[in-house]
Amino acid sequence: MSKKDNVDKIKSYIDDVLGTKSSLKDKLPTKKSHEKDLFCEILTNLQFVNARTMGMKHDFKVNMMEYDDPFYTTIECLFKLNYTNEQQNVINWWLYDKFLPTGEVLVLNFKDGNKKNWQLKNLEALCYNCYFLNIGNVWSENQLQQMEDYSLQNKFKNDPKPDLEIDESHKEHLKSLGLWEEDSYDGSEYISKI
Repeated sequence: MSKKDNVDKIKSYIDDVLGTKSSLKDKLPTKKSHEKDLFCEILTNLQFVNARTMGMKHDFKVNMMEYDDPFYTTIECLFKLNYTNEQQNVINWWLYDKFLPTGEVLVLNFKDGNKKNWQLKNLEALCYNCYFLNIGNVWSENQLQQMEDYSLQNKFKNDPKPDLEIDESHKEHLKSLGLWEEDSYDGSEYISKI
C-alpha cells in the first residue's frame, strides 16, 4: 500500500468519524528537522568528497588531497563554530575512523542504550561480530525484510540495464586473493560429444 493510499484511508476514517469532509496536509518541516536535513547533507557530501579523493589517489594515482585541503579546513572551522569538541569527535569518527584498514566498518554502540546520549564516555565502536555477540542484531526486522526483498530491479529503477562488469582494479584484487582466473575456457567442456 502506497503512502497516498494510507493517507486516503486515514482521511476516509476521519471523514466517517466527523461526518464531514476533511483535508490532510503534510507536516511543515520544523527548524530542527531542517537543520537535521542540512547536517545529513553536509556529512553525505563530505563522505562523497573524501571517497572521491581516495578513489582518485588509488585508481588513477592522482593526489587531490592538496586541492581539497582548503575546503576541508573551511568545513572544520565551521564545525568548530557550531559544535562542541565531543560532537566534532563523533563527526570525525563517522567520516574517517569507522573504516578499518581491512575494509570492515565499525558500528557505533551506546553503552547505556540511550541513542540520544552522545557523550563520548557513552560511545564505543564495535565490529559487527562483537556488536552481534554482545548487543544483538545490528539490523532491525524491517531493515532485514528490506534487504531480503532487495532486487536489481528495485535498485536500478531509473536504469533498467545495470552495468555488472568488473573493473580492472577489482579483478587485480581478486587475483591477489587467488579468487580470479582468466577465462581460458571456450565453453566446449559443457557440450557433450558423441
